[in-house]
Amino acid sequence: ILLSGASMANTTALTVARNHMIAFSRKQGLQSLSLKPVMYCSTETHSCVTKAAEVIGIGTDGLRKIPVNADYKINLEILEQTIQDDIRKGYNPFCLVGNVGTVNTGAIDDLHSLRLICTKYDLWFHIDGAFGALAKLSDKYKTILKPIEEADSVAFDLHKWMYMPYEVGCVLIRDKEAHRNAFS
Repeated sequence: ILLSGASMANTTALTVARNHMIAFSRKQGLQSLSLKPVMYCSTETHSCVTKAAEVIGIGTDGLRKIPVNADYKINLEILEQTIQDDIRKGYNPFCLVGNVGTVNTGAIDDLHSLRLICTKYDLWFHIDGAFGALAKLSDKYKTILKPIEEADSVAFDLHKWMYMPYEVGCVLIRDKEAHRNAFS
């Protein structure tokens, strides 16, 4: 769907992830959960993901910001250790946000490795591609960005690479029933 920008596209995708991946009750909200839901992103992830965590009720305490390596990509070892620690502590990991073109540095996370971690721990794989996802259309980046096709959801802006004269974002969600159920 088209939205006012990538901030709303990310929020929309994370709402679908929350509703689909945890036993979320629309009547009781997060109060009905025995395990606290947590999601993961890098310290380079745009602040709109933090705002989305607040809006969807996870809160900033439920958002794990993982340090990055020297290339400003999410540190995979720390990520996996944090997920394992959270499981041991009784939390409910449900979502991982990967970056395709961070605002600060243009970094692209190792999307293939993130997909493998999501599969291993049964996490929703969301990509914040506001700045860089459309680079997939370029011959130069289509190989490195091929794993975008494996994401559960992708948010991106049309006005950046496509030079739209007004702000417009887009979110693609793989599971149309999950998308419909989150908002119907």
